[in-house]
Amino acid sequence: MCICAIFGTGCYIGDKQMTEAEIETISPTKVITDLNSDYPISNTFVDPRQFASLKSAPILLPKGWAVAGVVNHHALAMNLQTEFFTTLKMIRPDIKTFVILSPDHYLKHKGVSISAVDYATPAGVVQVSKKWVDELIKFGVFDGTKDRLFEKEHGVGALVPFIARDFPDAQIVPVIIYQTLPLDQAQKLGAEISSLSDDKTFIIISADMSHYLNDVEARRNDELMMSWLKNADWKKLKMANDGYTDSKVSFAVLETYLTAQKISAKFVQIEHAVSTDYGADPNNTTSYITGMYLAVR
Repeated sequence: MCICAIFGTGCYIGDKQMTEAEIETISPTKVITDLNSDYPISNTFVDPRQFASLKSAPILLPKGWAVAGVVNHHALAMNLQTEFFTTLKMIRPDIKTFVILSPDHYLKHKGVSISAVDYATPAGVVQVSKKWVDELIKFGVFDGTKDRLFEKEHGVGALVPFIARDFPDAQIVPVIIYQTLPLDQAQKLGAEISSLSDDKTFIIISADMSHYLNDVEARRNDELMMSWLKNADWKKLKMANDGYTDSKVSFAVLETYLTAQKISAKFVQIEHAVSTDYGADPNNTTSYITGMYLAVR
């Protein structure tokens, strides 16, 4: 197996170093060809050159054990993703399994879906934990492997390059959740994830916040969302609509997970931004809040 790894402004495919000009044309299709794999998921959600150039100093967080986090999947704000994973690498370098809870943006399956297919990214291959997949399928999660539900799902795809770069030995458990999933099913999923977890597991809620609002409305709603996160107002988080977050069901899963793990965790915010901060349309925004759930060990 040949892995593409990015170092500064150069990229190695096998033993060949790529120039800056070649990096501009690198694509997941090229990675797949070199991997000689029948079917890895092609990562088309990040720009390889921008990804290679982004660097961030870790954020100093309060003392505590990071057990879960919230990070955006809108690649417009890749700097926030870079900062999130750089910080996580500093405080939790031991993570071996990332459970990624993503909304089903394409509404392909009315339930919970999982896939056993690995990801090819500009920073290398991210492997899916086949053990977790097998167990979750036994539990009743829909196997989306053959239906290829995950190929366009940026809720997972936009995060895996950062995992490949900062946690090259980790595996992922990609979970897509339909946003009208009944609360009792979300709670059962959270309990099942808890039963499969160990102390090297980390839960990621892949979430963008307010959608389609103007800049003033987005920032107003984000203030409420930040207060719900800070105050652990799970009721409000679980009931939030697209004007606040696209991942409300994931918060229901996380609440049950933390309860099953007997963890009392506090959300510590890292960043907040709105797409207008990146030059986007101020009348049709997406917003982002990133942060970690810290538990005292």
